[in-house]
Amino acid sequence: MKKAVLLAALLCLPILALAQANNYEITVNRKKAGFNQSNKDAITSSSQTWSGEIKIRNKSFKPSPEIEVQYVIFIRRQQLGATAGSAEHVEKVKGSQKVDTIKSGETIIIATKEVKLRAEKLDDNWYFSGGGIAKAEDGILGVWVRIMQDGEQIAEYVNPTSLKAKQKWE
Repeated sequence: MKKAVLLAALLCLPILALAQANNYEITVNRKKAGFNQSNKDAITSSSQTWSGEIKIRNKSFKPSPEIEVQYVIFIRRQQLGATAGSAEHVEKVKGSQKVDTIKSGETIIIATKEVKLRAEKLDDNWYFSGGGIAKAEDGILGVWVRIMQDGEQIAEYVNPTSLKAKQKWE
């Protein structure tokens, strides 16, 4: 009898975790914060500053417990003049914020850290004698958000969904 009750309790755990994940709706929007452009020594450079807004809506009929919202923004960085094989790497911008509670039906907004994306290119008729790339442009590969409660992950958002297969949270 005790084994049957224990087995039934263990089988319900994934359902409980899934129910908690369904209690939250997570979206992320980009916000452009600034833009600069300059031209020096045959190189045109520009930079844009971006941040994100993580919106979390409590879809349950009761207030949420205390949670922690963790995020990672994945940025592709390219280097002007580098050879094609070594021209880019991925940078991770991490952040987290604790949230006391979210009322039933309420949406909260968490601002991410700002990231600066650069773009550089050689002016026309200029090139690198070693064959390095003449145009380098940073870009946001995606964002990954986790909602944690008491050290356990209870919800997750990944955009684009393919990011999870290509990158690691670490």
